[in-house]
Amino acid sequence: MPVFNLTGFSPSSVIVNGGGPLQAGSSVMLDPSFSTATDRLNFSVTDDDDVFSGGTGAQQDSNQTAVVTNAAGQTVANGLVRVGNAYTLNTGDREFMVYEVYVGQTLVGYVSDLDLQPGISATVTSVQSATAAEPRYGDIREQTYNPAGDNDVDGGTGNDNVQSGAGNDRVRGDGGNDTIDGGSGNDRIEGDAGNDVLTGGTGADLIYGGDGNDRVILAMQDGADTLYGGNGTDTLDGSGLTGNVTLTFNGTGSGTMTGAAGSDEFYEFERFVLGSGNDSVFGGSGADSVDAGAGNDSLSGAGGADTLAGGAGNDTLRGGTGNDQLWGGDGDDLFVIVSGDGSDTITGGSGNDTLDMSGFTTGVTLNASGEGAGTASGGGGTTSYSQVETVVTGSAGDSLTGGSGNDIFDTRAGADTIFAGAGNDRLFGGDGTDSLDAGAGDDWVEGGNDGDTVFGGIGNDSVYGGAGADSLDAGAGNDLVDAGTENDTVFGGTGNDSIFGGAGTDSLDAGDGDDLVQAGIGDDILFGGIGTDQLFGGDGNDSVDGGDGNDLLDAGAGNDTLFGGAGDDTVRGGAGSDTMVGGSGTDRLDYSDATAGVSVNLETNATGGGAAGDSISGFEDLQGSALNDTLTGNGDNNRLWGGAGEDRLFGGAGNDSLSGGDGNDSLDGGAGNDTLAGGAGADTLRGSTGMDVADYSASDAAININLSTWSASGGHAQGDVLSGIDGIIGSAFNDTITGFDNFGTESSDWFINTLYGGAGEDLIDGLAGNDILSGGADNDTVFAGLGDDTVDGDEGNDRLFGGAGNDTIRGGTGNDSITGGEGADTLSGGEGRDVFFLTTGGGSDAITDFDVTLVDGLFADQLDVSGLVDEQGNPVRLRDVTVTSDGAGGSILSFPGGVSIRLAGVDAAVFQSRPALAQIGIPCFGTGTLILTERGEVPVEMIRAGDLVMTLDHGLQPVIWAGGRHLDRAALAAEPLLRPVLIRDGALGNRGDVLVSPNHAVLAEVDGQEMLVRAKHLAETGDARFRIAKGRREVKYHHLLLERHGIVFAQGMATETMYPGPIAVAALGAEVAAEIAAAFPLLAPVLAGVVAAEWLYGPTARPVAKRRMIFCATPARQRAAA
Repeated sequence: MPVFNLTGFSPSSVIVNGGGPLQAGSSVMLDPSFSTATDRLNFSVTDDDDVFSGGTGAQQDSNQTAVVTNAAGQTVANGLVRVGNAYTLNTGDREFMVYEVYVGQTLVGYVSDLDLQPGISATVTSVQSATAAEPRYGDIREQTYNPAGDNDVDGGTGNDNVQSGAGNDRVRGDGGNDTIDGGSGNDRIEGDAGNDVLTGGTGADLIYGGDGNDRVILAMQDGADTLYGGNGTDTLDGSGLTGNVTLTFNGTGSGTMTGAAGSDEFYEFERFVLGSGNDSVFGGSGADSVDAGAGNDSLSGAGGADTLAGGAGNDTLRGGTGNDQLWGGDGDDLFVIVSGDGSDTITGGSGNDTLDMSGFTTGVTLNASGEGAGTASGGGGTTSYSQVETVVTGSAGDSLTGGSGNDIFDTRAGADTIFAGAGNDRLFGGDGTDSLDAGAGDDWVEGGNDGDTVFGGIGNDSVYGGAGADSLDAGAGNDLVDAGTENDTVFGGTGNDSIFGGAGTDSLDAGDGDDLVQAGIGDDILFGGIGTDQLFGGDGNDSVDGGDGNDLLDAGAGNDTLFGGAGDDTVRGGAGSDTMVGGSGTDRLDYSDATAGVSVNLETNATGGGAAGDSISGFEDLQGSALNDTLTGNGDNNRLWGGAGEDRLFGGAGNDSLSGGDGNDSLDGGAGNDTLAGGAGADTLRGSTGMDVADYSASDAAININLSTWSASGGHAQGDVLSGIDGIIGSAFNDTITGFDNFGTESSDWFINTLYGGAGEDLIDGLAGNDILSGGADNDTVFAGLGDDTVDGDEGNDRLFGGAGNDTIRGGTGNDSITGGEGADTLSGGEGRDVFFLTTGGGSDAITDFDVTLVDGLFADQLDVSGLVDEQGNPVRLRDVTVTSDGAGGSILSFPGGVSIRLAGVDAAVFQSRPALAQIGIPCFGTGTLILTERGEVPVEMIRAGDLVMTLDHGLQPVIWAGGRHLDRAALAAEPLLRPVLIRDGALGNRGDVLVSPNHAVLAEVDGQEMLVRAKHLAETGDARFRIAKGRREVKYHHLLLERHGIVFAQGMATETMYPGPIAVAALGAEVAAEIAAAFPLLAPVLAGVVAAEWLYGPTARPVAKRRMIFCATPARQRAAA
């Protein structure tokens, strides 16, 4: 049977425009990318006749078969073949048929009676059923389209999509909105009627847009194309170009587009779009419309009403003559307008854009209407602008009025007038005599060359006069003013201004506020006005007036005139013969910059040395140079500073403050209450009459001063010679300060010291006189001595001793120890947990702020009455204390010997319900306790003075005194707190039970630290190994006193020897105290209660644990004898 070879295409090559099934009314095309070389189907049909029969799978009139292969020769399908539906299609100028081809039940492709052009749209006008569609094999046309060839394509009236590929093609769109891509080759493309999109591709193409609004795309500028837009609004689209392009117009809508790879000619185009290169556009006489796209482009419109858009990048746009529309787009763009360009409309877009009218030779009048917007008139036109940050005008006299935004105006040359209005503006006057008013806001103003008038207005402005004799008014706000060269006039206005006059004879008025004024070279006039000003005249013969406020006046070199005005001023004349007047207030005359030592007398206003030639008056304070000066005060309260060098300072009458500074200085306070600070060096300090104080607060080390012997050493006091000094101010270190023990410098200040320790752990002793003593910061020790003294511990844990006299003692902050001593003293502990010590003969004292808040079962403040004894010399007991009311809400506690203490604000009922005083015994051993000695363990009652006992820290040590005290049944009943504590066998490493007094301390570890723990505190823990021996009817306690407090071994248990503190000494009684004093004379002042034990006897062998520490501590580990 015959074989018929047909060509067609697969179902995937058929495109239904808009989607949906292939049916009557559908718009359909062959895929624009179809090529017979790669996409065709081959149908090899075997049939016994020449009719390609149709039908369905169930009904078929022929037994025709086929083998279907693709362009590569691969078999796609084979078997019985038939025709399905037959579609009639119309392109507008021709009609043709397309037939479905099925193998079995599968649609494998299509054949047609027309050699189809890919991309040509056709409409399905009718559909015949499968049984009616029976074309002859001879009617089926071969599909031959190959885009690589030279094709001649006619699109017809539909909306075609033609991709002609390689070859020199001729493509006609005919009617419809066609999309045509010529591909490679030298193509001729005709869009004809309709809004077409035409791409020539590579090669030298000829393109006609025809009627309609066409877009011609230049995707690759590699050929010499000739392009015609035709009728309508046509666009030449080079947005895909990445190289630099030059677009040149030589007529309306015509010109050339030149790039690196070629040059194209264009005609009859209305709009132009460029790519991402740095493009150049030269417009013609017509109304050009160009969008330059990305890149740093340059666009020049020339004649006509052009529309130019710079796009992204830093572009330069020139509209030329005509009323142009200019768009900057993204980036920092420059819009250049010259006289005669017309009335343009400019939109800057994002970025910092500039309207440049510097080419104008006539004046420009600008009125801003908002942020970066306004109108500028001149040169025969009016330009409207928006989104423009900077405006530059030309050489004529311009008038610019800003708005509420942040304006930037640069008027270049000419006598210009600018009023910026509100906003943070930047104004540049340039050449010419300009008038610049920045208005409100934080502005930047530069007057430029020539004599300008500038007003900064409200806000913190920066004003620069530049060259020329300028008049500058900074206005309100904290302004910076730089007048520049030549003779300027400046007014700072209100606010804290910084004003710099520069070279020239300037007049600088700072106005109100705390101002800085620096004049520079020239004979300047400076006025500080109200406020704390700093005025510097610089070189030249300047006139400086501080005005009101505490001012600094420094005239610099030259023969200057300085007037401090009202306030406490510092006046420095500098080199030259100056006239200086302090004015009202406490004013300082400052010679710190003098190049030779000065001699200045404030009483006579005489000057000499480095101050020679100066005329002075009205000064209270005086600063010397770094050389050897002689400074003399007057009858006022003067402050004199010598500075470096060996200076001589004389205070004269008045309460003066003299500071010598470095060097071996001589300070004489003269009459009045003076303060003398010699500083470093071996100084001579003379106080004369009045209460004079030597001030060592600046010392770099601790000082040791004794006014009784006039000795001085340590720190800045080393080598000093003192006379007539009544008070001392200490350093920040650990000072020792002792007052005098004789009459003062005049009858009115007999026995009066004023001593202040300052920071550091100071030792202060007032000796005799009604002294004023203050420890200052840190832990100080203060002895008031004789007289009615005032003592203030200030900060720290201080020890304060009043001595004889009616003293007032304040502890201040910290945990203080206060002893009023003899006399009716007024005591105040201040903040912290304070202890008040009562002594025999102490008199009637009062505590103003005794704190009865309970802390760990005790009052926050404590009374220590261990220094009191009854008529028989025994320690006072609770029954010896009488509590009464003071009638004012407080209480009075009275003790034997006439000692009483009034607790202000503490009701007597407090002590009726709970004892406020507790008698405390002394450390001692019970009879029979074995003590380790050089002879072995010996009962304590057999040890005598001179025996050697073994100590933990220092080996064998001699016993200085041994004694005992017997307490019978009545004594124990009266004072149950003195009952002994029984320490059971082995509890603390001891062999056998040991009996000790309740206050006796044993060595233990508390939180990892070796400490002494009171026996009574151990008994209070509830541990059965330690208990109060309540059944004892009597007890005898034995005491061992060594040359220093030590740790001995009692039956193997490490425990303390006697410590002669005030509690222990008072409990022993006067007779035993005298016995100890005879055996150990060094302790006599301690036993008399004059000096604390730690000063002469030393500290305890280990710290003594407080009661609260025992309850929170881990179990103690006792150290046994080796």
